[in-house]
Amino acid sequence: MYTKLKEITYTDLKVFYSDLQAENSVSQIEYINDLIKSCFEVAVIDNIMKNNPAKRIKFKEQENNKIKVLSALEQKIMIDYLHESKYEDEVIRNMILFNFGAGLRLGETLALTWDDISFKTKTLRVNKKLQKIKVNGEWIDKIVITKTSKSNREIPLPDKTIKLLKTIKNDKKINKMNLVFYNPDNGDYITNKRPAKNLHAICKKLHL
Repeated sequence: MYTKLKEITYTDLKVFYSDLQAENSVSQIEYINDLIKSCFEVAVIDNIMKNNPAKRIKFKEQENNKIKVLSALEQKIMIDYLHESKYEDEVIRNMILFNFGAGLRLGETLALTWDDISFKTKTLRVNKKLQKIKVNGEWIDKIVITKTSKSNREIPLPDKTIKLLKTIKNDKKINKMNLVFYNPDNGDYITNKRPAKNLHAICKKLHL
């Protein structure tokens, strides 16, 4: 069920853009907001909306919003730390180690299911992502099928990543949605803020 144009609020847009920040730069989101703002402006002129909520959206180019690429040495420091320290959040630990080999976007990682992985060919098929959508006035996490050739792809996995995935599959119960990474407390999706918060804390601790 879709939200009517006149019912879209400033808060709805902020939640929407917050979800986009996991996989898009600030400049890309600003461009999206400019397009939405133009559409809303026409709706205001046509008396479909009373005001344009997109006009009040502000973006700040903060240092922690910029993508930081770890050097080979920094990657080794983090991998050694995650292996040796027995990092308390095992799910996040495994997600980080997995992506050193797979390099998926956050939404793609959170939507990953076991039928996407072939242990025989040592490959991973990417065809969906976890995204927030509004249903009946509430924001929920939902799997969205990706449609572009850039998003739909097959990735070869190194032996270390295959070994990690086999360990995860053997150690964990398969949840009802067949997710590779999920919240062990309820078997549900992991929110996109949890991995980002943990990764930031690890980088800070290791001075990366």
